[in-house]
Amino acid sequence: MEHLLTSRATIRRYAADLNDGPEPTATLSIVAADVPCRVMQRSERELGGLADPGIAGHSLMLPYGTDLNRSDMVVVDGVTYEVELVNVDPGARRSHVSARVKEVR
Repeated sequence: MEHLLTSRATIRRYAADLNDGPEPTATLSIVAADVPCRVMQRSERELGGLADPGIAGHSLMLPYGTDLNRSDMVVVDGVTYEVELVNVDPGARRSHVSARVKEVR
C-alpha cells in the first residue's frame, strides 16, 4: 500500500485559544508533517452525480494509524483540503486511513 502514497501531507487541526476577550479564538496547529499520502479525484459514481469536483470531490489515503479527524485541514502539494469523513480502517485490513475531503478555495 505504501508504494501508492507518493505525496506528502501536513495535517492541521483547529484548537481553541483562551484569550482576554469574551470569545475564544480558533487557530490551526500542525498535528503532523511530511505524512505520506495520496489524493485522488472521486469518480462521478462516488459523487452521486454531483458535477462540481470541489464538493467532496477527492479521496485521501494515509498510512494506517495516522491521527486524522473530521474538520482537520490537510495540505498536499500546496492545495488545502478540509476533511469531511474519516474511515480509520477501510476493509478492516489495517492497511491505511481513508478520508473524503473537499478542496478549500
